[in-house]
Amino acid sequence: MRIDKVTCNQCDRDLTETTNCIDYRILLGNEKIPSTPGFVTAMAKHAHIEQGTCHFCNVSCLKKWVGDL
Repeated sequence: MRIDKVTCNQCDRDLTETTNCIDYRILLGNEKIPSTPGFVTAMAKHAHIEQGTCHFCNVSCLKKWVGDL
């Protein structure tokens, strides 16, 4: 059985699951914008978030993480 652990990218709090109440985590990731039909300029474009998908336990942790960039 595979269990993926999810932790806050700022404070390392375990966000994998909750115990006896409904809880939420903030998910921040990159999503490619589709191109319109026709010609598209070929150039090197990198994702804005190099770490891939990031998780945060609250807005406070997200703000601290953004401030550390």
